[in-house]
Amino acid sequence: MKSQIILTLFFISALATVERDANQEALEGVWSYFNKEGPFTVAKCGTDQDHKDAFLFTGYILRKADIGSTSEINPLIAEAEQFYNSLPLETRNCFENNQEVIELGKFLGLNQYTQDQLKDKISNWVGSHFFIYKRLIKAAGNDWNNWKDYKLSGEDLAELLQRILTDTKE
Repeated sequence: MKSQIILTLFFISALATVERDANQEALEGVWSYFNKEGPFTVAKCGTDQDHKDAFLFTGYILRKADIGSTSEINPLIAEAEQFYNSLPLETRNCFENNQEVIELGKFLGLNQYTQDQLKDKISNWVGSHFFIYKRLIKAAGNDWNNWKDYKLSGEDLAELLQRILTDTKE
C-alpha cells in the first residue's frame, strides 16, 4: 500500500511537471515564431497547480474557439480574462512583471492598445478573417489537445497574434 501511495504521488508530481514543461514549450513556440530567444523565466511564474490549470484551460479554450462562431469571440475573450484573473495575484504579478513578457509585448506593440481596444481589434479581425482564424485555431488546438507538439501550438497562436496585430484591413 505504501508503494502505491508513493507511486501515486510521483505520478501526480510528474503530471504537474509535464504541464509546466508543455506550457514552457508553447511559450518557446511563441518566442521562436518572432525570432526571439527564450523564454527562460516565464514558466517559473506560478505553482504546479497554476500550470496544470493553465494547461487544461488552454486545451478547453482552443476546443471552444475551434467550434465557435464569430458571435462567440467576445464571450471567449471574457472567459479567458476571467480565468487569468482567477490565478493567484502572486502568479499574475510574476507574469506581468516578467522582463521577457514585457520585452515581447513591446516588440509586438501591445502597449499602444488599451485592453478594450485590443479586445475590439481581436473581435473585428476574427469577424473579417474567420477562415484564417479557424485554420490557426484548429491547428493549435489539434496539437495541444492531442498531446502532440506544444511548441507548434505556440507558433500557430503567435502567427494568429501577429496577424491580428499587423493586419490593417479591418
